[in-house]
Amino acid sequence: MARNRWPGIAPPGTGGVAVHGRRVLIARPEVVVQLTGVTTYPAGVSLSLVLTATGIPAELARHETRPLTDPHDESAHWSYLWVRVRMDDQSGDADPYEPASCAAPTGPPEQYRTAPRYWIPGYPSTGEITLTTSWHQIGLPASIDVLDLGVSPFSTETG
Repeated sequence: MARNRWPGIAPPGTGGVAVHGRRVLIARPEVVVQLTGVTTYPAGVSLSLVLTATGIPAELARHETRPLTDPHDESAHWSYLWVRVRMDDQSGDADPYEPASCAAPTGPPEQYRTAPRYWIPGYPSTGEITLTTSWHQIGLPASIDVLDLGVSPFSTETG
């Protein structure tokens, strides 16, 4: 099995086709992770997620994603929603290409929201992608979801 990381590269600006819609991946009392869509392009697949946290998990998420500017802060560390993608015989951690983090501008101050997007080059020959998501630092355990994308709309094969 090859690959260790899927780098945070943006997809093409146009030419995408939606192949999967919205789906809740993890729903806990104070944290929800949703897949908001999967769009495929001739060169790969774009995955869009949203994580919303409230209460203590939101406080922890804000702490985990704060800028690390104080060299004397012994508690300084950084973490983020962990996403691992498996496609065919390749598996690796996915780096988001946008945004790394964003606080909800209209939500209450005790809410944390982030909407990372990921680029995965290629299209699964099986039509399936497996996502593993977690953020242990805010109390979110690992969840594994298999996304059935079907045959690529850009496939040149005919049945």
